[in-house]
Amino acid sequence: MERLDINIPEFMRTIWASPVARETWEPRFQRISGVWETIERFAVLAGVKPAALQVAGPEYLAELSKWALRAGLVAVPLSRQANGNGYQNASTAYVEGHPWSYRVVVTRPELASRFISAWEEGDDRAIGEMLGFPECCREFYQWSWKEQGWRDVAITSTVGMEDCKTLDFQHQLQVVGNYQNNVFLRHLGLRMVSHLPCSMVCQESVKVADALATVTRKVEMIAEMHWLKEILSWPFKWSSLHGVAILTTPVLKLVYNTDALSERVEISKEGSTYPAEGGRGPFPFQETVQLVNDYTDNGFKSQEGMNNAHAMIVEAALALKIPPGTQVLDLGCGNGRLLEAISDVSGAVPVGVELHKPVHKKAVKRLGRHNGVVHQCDIFDHSYWAGHYYLALIAVNRLFEARPEQARELLRRLKVHCDHVIFYTYVSDVWTGYIGLTNDFVLEKFLSGQNSCAALMRPMNLEEFKEIV
Repeated sequence: MERLDINIPEFMRTIWASPVARETWEPRFQRISGVWETIERFAVLAGVKPAALQVAGPEYLAELSKWALRAGLVAVPLSRQANGNGYQNASTAYVEGHPWSYRVVVTRPELASRFISAWEEGDDRAIGEMLGFPECCREFYQWSWKEQGWRDVAITSTVGMEDCKTLDFQHQLQVVGNYQNNVFLRHLGLRMVSHLPCSMVCQESVKVADALATVTRKVEMIAEMHWLKEILSWPFKWSSLHGVAILTTPVLKLVYNTDALSERVEISKEGSTYPAEGGRGPFPFQETVQLVNDYTDNGFKSQEGMNNAHAMIVEAALALKIPPGTQVLDLGCGNGRLLEAISDVSGAVPVGVELHKPVHKKAVKRLGRHNGVVHQCDIFDHSYWAGHYYLALIAVNRLFEARPEQARELLRRLKVHCDHVIFYTYVSDVWTGYIGLTNDFVLEKFLSGQNSCAALMRPMNLEEFKEIV
């Protein structure tokens, strides 16, 4: 394989999987993209990162400067660049008489002079440090962009430095990694970090993304970050040939310019979520799922047995009078029948966690009409389902099957992320042992029937804990 001496001009085309997919997700994409620069500015204000680079049209510069001044920051124009259509691999030079914008740094006054000097000297390492980029990613950028001349990091971040030097790697690549490091949709403004991670498994980049996520909660952008987390957890397939890249996701295809190679390269990543509006077909689309005899998915011998077992849990959940639109989490949701029953009556937004892929697909299909999200992961991998939930559901046996430290950590996470928790079991003889696991929860309601037991509880507050002590 060879790198070709072809430099295709910047371009981007979007092809939606269906009108329904576009109607649902295009407004969400726009909302996420629209708040990204705001999040970065507030990250500087909160001390999460020292500085942030922004793009501001001439008509907006005065407003940005006044906001920065009121916040105790400064907004300093660094250069002018030609306006582009969305994300660009490199800024386009300003041309007299054509539309343009300022590149602006938002930072604290004491750092402004140092940033301007680094910008004028082209010191990318210093600039990256002041923008809060991890050192490993700054070095990766220096190698990939400056030394080797790659303009798209899809391949370099996937195969690494050594294989990129020789171009000796497989043409079909399967990647794993954290959704926080997924920047394949950056052309649409969809990413959780402003830098280019050195790999999909870069833990330093995950820390940066998680720190930025804390800012979104403070500035009331929870919905946008919930969507973004889901989007970046979708499966995707990226391919490249002769300088044209095609990124295929469940709801759209993105076609844009990339580094020109003489042979086709394909990168695929499995997803942990899948949108109800996603296409059906070969990967990364999902195959059509038939929802028949689905009680066996959840370990029951009959539909009646499953319905009777679920009845106690649903009754305990509905005793809360769950506010419509709030999220209910089921850790180990199976094919989604229990979540569906609760959402049908309450109007809650279901969020499921299911490890087994065939059953996960059924849950995605079933909960789609409630705008539900189903993560394909282990319930103990809280990084996928971290968020705020009005109610969480978990079977007691899942705690006993885990290592003690895993169970304790999961219970701690439930206390942090959930207003209420229902602990339930279909096997009554394990109920006594469960009590010792939930000392930090207060019992609100207990229901017991022929096929199940359910305890509705809430995390103990500080005053209640002090009384016990």
